[in-house]
Amino acid sequence: MSLNEGNLISLDSGQTFRWCKNSSGIYEGIYASKFYSLSPSFLQSIDNSSPLYVLFNEDFDWEYIKKYLSKKCDYLDKAIRMYPGLRVLKLEILETLISFIISACNNIPRIKKIIENLCRYCGEKIDNEHYAFPSLDRLLSLSLGDFKDLGLGFRDKYVFKALRMIESGDVDLSGIKNFNLENARAELMKIDGIGEKVADCILLFSYNKFDAFPKDVWIKRVMREKVGVDESVFGEYKGIAQQFLFMMIRNEKENSNF
Repeated sequence: MSLNEGNLISLDSGQTFRWCKNSSGIYEGIYASKFYSLSPSFLQSIDNSSPLYVLFNEDFDWEYIKKYLSKKCDYLDKAIRMYPGLRVLKLEILETLISFIISACNNIPRIKKIIENLCRYCGEKIDNEHYAFPSLDRLLSLSLGDFKDLGLGFRDKYVFKALRMIESGDVDLSGIKNFNLENARAELMKIDGIGEKVADCILLFSYNKFDAFPKDVWIKRVMREKVGVDESVFGEYKGIAQQFLFMMIRNEKENSNF
């Protein structure tokens, strides 16, 4: 299954904060320490040797997953038909963890700005304009004051402490992939600043634990008012269902219908 322009909506679905659409409608961003400019023709040239093959989770049978979920709920079926190219991405673990701590009580433009400042401050330079997300060693070299100066606000101490827990092994990021959802969530929630919703975002977007189902007030509302069933009905693909529902909520909010 080849990638196409419809898959690009995944880069603007609240999963990642390092992509934007330019004035020509081309998505530009950083992944795996490389800058990409994604035109439709470039997407069609991607094969399994490209990091973007991993980013868009091309190994999964997305047509089967969508058909499976479409049968579970009419509202979800509508969302899948509206956003057929939407994917759950495969993001880098450290970047996702730090980004979602920064996301607490924050808005998308400000989250993007803070992360960009952080990358420019201590990330590897890719070219004259773009910087990779910093390595663990580089992040550990920053003081609490550095994080404050970069605009993290009250989140500075959470990021500072999280990095030291990762360094010491108090939080086992590499082992989480082998944990069940409950234990994986508990491992992440050892970190101050990571509650259940943020933990589930990290588990869904970087570990691809598709049974994680991040819940904010909007997801809770749509489940109650539009779906009318418990998320368990979505089986092993609960997290993928959540992304389609999130996109529908966002669309309806923007159009003042929700």
